[in-house]
Amino acid sequence: GMVFQGLDARPYLAEMRIPKLFIVGGRDAPFNESARTMHARAPQPGRLLEIPTAAHGTYMFRTKHKAAIYRAIIEFLTHVSNRT
Repeated sequence: GMVFQGLDARPYLAEMRIPKLFIVGGRDAPFNESARTMHARAPQPGRLLEIPTAAHGTYMFRTKHKAAIYRAIIEFLTHVSNRT
């Protein structure tokens, strides 16, 4: 969720003006909804990538979607670095 080990992201979402890339397993409930909410509440620029898996966090790199995740991260970082 948006609260992890006592840390709550919700009060800070509106202030997160840096570029953001949210990656979540589309079937990883309830974290998929949390990622969608954070993406919707945080100002642009931001991107949400939903991977068609129930895998969570770094376990997504153990799925057949590993290359797509790496590609999305590299594209995001390339885009962000070209903005400066």
